Amino acid sequence: MACTAEVDSNKGDNTKRYCNKKVEFDSSRGMYVCNSRHESNTAQARYICKVKIADHTSDEWVTLFDETGAKFFCCPAPDV
Repeated sequence: MACTAEVDSNKGDNTKRYCNKKVEFDSSRGMYVCNSRHESNTAQARYICKVKIADHTSDEWVTLFDETGAKFFCCPAPDV
């Protein structure tokens, strides 16, 4: 689950983006909290998955994040 707090995009154009850091549910407050201390009532499901790619010469572990994971599995993370 990912943080849905809006933060500055750091592109110098005053645009916003979602924090997207991993959140944990704090049952004492009933809120999702990320490492940046953002709090939210909701969290967004996102892909973070490790896959092993191999051929006859070698193999390699890679990490698929949300956009690539949705393409790989042909399904957005919230629908899983």
